[in-house]
Amino acid sequence: MAGEHTDFWLALLELGQNAEDRKQNWNTYLTRKLPNSLRFSVQNTLRELGEEELAASIFRLPDPDPDTREEIERLARKHGGHPDLPADPNFTGTPVMDFSGLQFGRDVSFAGRLLLFSDFDNASFGDNADFRNTVFGGTASFRETAFRGTKPGIENGTRFDGAIFGNTVWFKGATFTRTAHFSRAKFRSGAYFDGVEFQHSSGGALFERADFKSEASFENAHFMVGASFAHATFRDRAVFQKATFDQHAGFNNAKFMAETSFRKARFRTPPRFFEAELYEDTDFGDVNWDSAEASYSHSWWKALFVCGRNNQDKSHAGNADDAARAWDRLALIMNQFEKPHERHTFYRLRMRAQRQPGKTDLLSMVNWLFDITSDYGWGLRRAFGLWAGHMALGAIVLTCGALGAPCPDEHSCGPAWGKSLLVSFANAHAILGLGSQHGYLDGVHECLEEAVRPEWIMPTVGTIQAVVGPVLLFLLLLTARNRFRLG
Repeated sequence: MAGEHTDFWLALLELGQNAEDRKQNWNTYLTRKLPNSLRFSVQNTLRELGEEELAASIFRLPDPDPDTREEIERLARKHGGHPDLPADPNFTGTPVMDFSGLQFGRDVSFAGRLLLFSDFDNASFGDNADFRNTVFGGTASFRETAFRGTKPGIENGTRFDGAIFGNTVWFKGATFTRTAHFSRAKFRSGAYFDGVEFQHSSGGALFERADFKSEASFENAHFMVGASFAHATFRDRAVFQKATFDQHAGFNNAKFMAETSFRKARFRTPPRFFEAELYEDTDFGDVNWDSAEASYSHSWWKALFVCGRNNQDKSHAGNADDAARAWDRLALIMNQFEKPHERHTFYRLRMRAQRQPGKTDLLSMVNWLFDITSDYGWGLRRAFGLWAGHMALGAIVLTCGALGAPCPDEHSCGPAWGKSLLVSFANAHAILGLGSQHGYLDGVHECLEEAVRPEWIMPTVGTIQAVVGPVLLFLLLLTARNRFRLG
């Protein structure tokens, strides 16, 4: 729960006639009390991050007037004296500013202030929380914090725009009910958003142009709203493992400069990586893309039997076109990294998306047939099953036609089922000439031909298998080649 000097910090937060006065009084008090080593550390951090103007606005403030100084002394006497500020920039003791467990029932602003070794664990913000351009010196913690902003509109919500996190920050298990703004925020050390929930009523999770200089982890995070990481920079390891994106997931123009993991993540729509720079060690392993495909896919029979398309159908087609572009971009990136397995995954997704707009032309039908027969040259079991299955089906038809008609003794044939399998194989591979005159199976073919009734069954099955068999054999060989070549 809250610490010894929490009441003092809360009182100091409200000292002043207006928002600018309150911010200036806070920063003036802190910068006058800071030990030199901690002061230099914060200033160096701001200069390192290119925030010279922000450093000047905090550390070059005029001395407070006598009335303000007297009011601060009165607050200190009332609330247990002045807090002790540690000299060590890597201080790991009791939080200096401990707001843990507090319930802020109205708008609260820490905007533009310097916060030192702050702790907001299990705190609750009943209205919008403002941390714009706040400088967090030392570690900061928001574990299990509830940001329950009540004001509607994307401009409201929880504001961390332009915030500076000089050391490690934890948001593990936090919840954001309204829009979470982290645009242009800078994270100098580790940033951990593991298990964070960006909930339904929120307008979005906005990390546009955020700069993560150390590890950024969103493992098991749940984005129930649109997530935007446009132009964000990840300079160290980025973890989105097991994260769930229920709506739009945008990484356009983002830059990943180290190991990146989306393993077992779940996307409800195709993620956008247009103009993004991905690191070579980017892992999309074990991602189930079914939900993303379901966001724009439609039943093939509707395209054949439903006449006309309403506005919703047209929007549906547009989503499929956008999805095809998104998959194509990811396939291109994986191809550049020479990752054939991942490239083929996104190639298959793109091919399926391309036929979704409801077209029934020849190209779309061929696309559909390529999918169901071999999963675009990837489904080895499917291709083998169709190849073997069509021969078995032909053998069954021939066997049924030959039932009750004994084979002439002079051919010394075996049972009808065995002859039918051999003839079916010969039909499906007519190029080998096994069933032709003087072929290896000529006698078996002739024997079965005399037994099958009606007479049209034998040539009909043979013609169909002569057409279908080579196609299925080609798909089987192509799929086997892709699987062994691409792994």
